[in-house]
Amino acid sequence: MPTTPTYPGVYIEEIPSGVRTITGVATSIAAFVGYTARGPLNKAVRVLSFADFERNFGGLTQDSEVSYAVQQFFGNGGTDAYVVRAATGVAVADIVLEHAGGQDALLVTAANAGEWANLVRLDVDYATTNPDSTFNLAVNRYELQDEDLVLAETELHRNLSMNSRSGSHAVNVVNSASKLIHLRRPAGLAFADRGFSRSGELGTFALQPEEATISGMLDGATPFTLALTAPLPTDSGSLVTRLTAAIGTAGLTSRLGAERVDALGTTSTTGNHVQLNSKNVSGNPDTAPEFSSVQVTSASPKLKLGLANGGREKEGASFRRPVQTGTSSADLADRMGQNVNATTVRIKILDNSTTPAPEILSDTDITSLGSVNLSSVQIGPALPAALQEAIRAIPNPAAAQATVQLNGTFLRVVPSASTPNASIQFTAGARQVCARPPPDRSRTSTSTASVRGPTSAPSQARLPALTVRRRTAMTSSDPSTPRRVSTRCATSICSTSWPYRAPRDSKATRRRASSRQPLPSASSAAPSTSSIRIPRDR
Repeated sequence: MPTTPTYPGVYIEEIPSGVRTITGVATSIAAFVGYTARGPLNKAVRVLSFADFERNFGGLTQDSEVSYAVQQFFGNGGTDAYVVRAATGVAVADIVLEHAGGQDALLVTAANAGEWANLVRLDVDYATTNPDSTFNLAVNRYELQDEDLVLAETELHRNLSMNSRSGSHAVNVVNSASKLIHLRRPAGLAFADRGFSRSGELGTFALQPEEATISGMLDGATPFTLALTAPLPTDSGSLVTRLTAAIGTAGLTSRLGAERVDALGTTSTTGNHVQLNSKNVSGNPDTAPEFSSVQVTSASPKLKLGLANGGREKEGASFRRPVQTGTSSADLADRMGQNVNATTVRIKILDNSTTPAPEILSDTDITSLGSVNLSSVQIGPALPAALQEAIRAIPNPAAAQATVQLNGTFLRVVPSASTPNASIQFTAGARQVCARPPPDRSRTSTSTASVRGPTSAPSQARLPALTVRRRTAMTSSDPSTPRRVSTRCATSICSTSWPYRAPRDSKATRRRASSRQPLPSASSAAPSTSSIRIPRDR
């Protein structure tokens, strides 16, 4: 450090010598370059054990001499190495997840190139803290062992949102945490629906003056407080009147509205539900459909507004979230508490690893297989347990550990995790179990199990209230033939996940395989997975 002169005289300044000590370096670090089952291409990755190598590059592979060399290196006392994955003619598997409107919601690509991603399955469900607005994404990587699919790795990303301003935005959350996939939003993704907060079913009630204030957050950025004035409301009709007046007093008439609706949100002068709706203000980007929401954070339990009080809330972005995999019901909000009233409930199970998908369980009556006859079960919390018990009573691997969920007001059925290629199809009783039909969005769908390109299947009408969404895989076929795996499913009770298929061409041309198969009038369900072998990426 230079000396600062403070008085006349002679100063001594020590200058560091230019001679540098040669620091010793390790001479036992090995470098390996070659083909591995998976991992980043053309990038040196440091591994400190064979377990590190397995996590990053997939472990031992018959066609990979490098994998055996690395194993022997660490087995003979090696402690530090760098591995570079090299391959030619590889491509990155991808798949498109669709929303309920039938358009692209999310573009999913494998984290790195190679056919390893052909055995990745994606599962979407709405078993979240807010089933109307968010979704879970499970990423399951399987391995083939003695021709059986064995689960090797699982990632679970919970409570994801399609709102890009949200801290749980699916793209940001998954891309920062996942080692298996990456998400992108399609360029053409458009939001049009508005967010809302809907009350539970209201009868008559008596509010006290201290219960006349409602607070919350509008469009994720604007706090609001609504003070209900006398005469205090006593039913849904008078509540809408007082809410409208309070909105005007708060200066939010252009941004927030109140209306009387039925259980499904349809405007009705006799509805027993009240709904607060976010409104769009031209020129105000905070009110855009993607960001629109109404969150009630404080209200009297008597009003049943807000998630804490049994209400329902849905942000505008959630209308573009991926649909659930499996077989799902329509919205059952208007049928809760009613009996199934089905004479028979029948299912069959398909193996979708080949096309056409063979039956692994023929048409079977499950009405009386459980301890409770399904025809007398009420639609509500008791239905999943009764339906699950009946399905599991079937002596079939796909049914043995089948799962039935009631996610909010949507019923979902998923086959056993040990049979990811299976799908459960309802052939009778679907209307009674699942209430009313979903919006008719049926269109021509394409099979995904052809190695030489897609084979088209006739357009199929949806079975009222039931739609099957398969476990999807990215499929690979003739490089010149685009194929699409559609993950769209509007309503459900079955199983589905989304596997990958890597294209085989060296230019990594993106393609999609069609996997959307709406459940028809009383027969075919969309497969739960597809599996197609392709040449090894070497």
